[in-house]
Amino acid sequence: MEDTLLVATKSKPIADGFKSGFKRNYKVSVKDDISKIIDLIDDRSKYVVIDAEIAGSSPIMYCYMLMNTLKNRKIRSSFIVRNIEDIKKLEKCSWNIAGPDSILMRDGRKNSIDSMIKSVSRYLNPDLGRKIKFVEYNDKGKCFLVVFFNDKIYELDRACIDEGGKDKIDISCITIGKESDCFVIHYKSGEKHEIPWDYVLYHCEPEYEYYKGKEDKSAIKERDGKIGERIKRIRSEKGITQEQLADLTGIKRSNISRLESGKHTVTLPTLERIADALNIQVVQLI
Repeated sequence: MEDTLLVATKSKPIADGFKSGFKRNYKVSVKDDISKIIDLIDDRSKYVVIDAEIAGSSPIMYCYMLMNTLKNRKIRSSFIVRNIEDIKKLEKCSWNIAGPDSILMRDGRKNSIDSMIKSVSRYLNPDLGRKIKFVEYNDKGKCFLVVFFNDKIYELDRACIDEGGKDKIDISCITIGKESDCFVIHYKSGEKHEIPWDYVLYHCEPEYEYYKGKEDKSAIKERDGKIGERIKRIRSEKGITQEQLADLTGIKRSNISRLESGKHTVTLPTLERIADALNIQVVQLI
């Protein structure tokens, strides 16, 4: 299956521009209704472009509400607006959390559409996700604000970097590496600490292949699978059906099925109820 780019607009120039600009690498779906676009969002959706003109009489308020939907689904988005005042209103809505860009397009001119496509391409280009554009240290929050060339922004906790040396308490300045593949912390002691791009993603980007949390999630999934196999085996050995186990434990049969297939993270109270019903000790299931 192809990754998809979703566009909500009634403008033929915008629709044709996105179809032409991304047809090589993405399946571009264009709809003239925002609700139809929302219905299309799935795991393959990489970007959503919303033309504020189709959002009714209160486009900015509608876009603000829509932002939360896209944020919850962790999907990057852009909103097309047509005047400076609307852009100013958008900028007051804390867009950095959800990630959309405010785009100004005047009179449907081709150069405006090209600029818009370049903006979206900048985000979708994987190489730009490995290049650091800007870094600023927030002394109050004790974290580094790291901006990549694909416009993604991360907060890297200083505790992830410091090694506890007293000579590294005060930061003199921060510079970007020549290839933009790292940033360098210059301490007042004269020492330097180089932070590569992948170190930032390891700590801050859940979608990164080597994100620190993925190993833990994998281990949990493996554990749940083994527990489920033990429940199923012991239940079968004792001649108890899923329906009977559901009656004995008060757990729905569908949930028993999910537990046995490793699709549900089991809690200790649930294990205790199942162990009691099977007349075994909890340790035999773990």
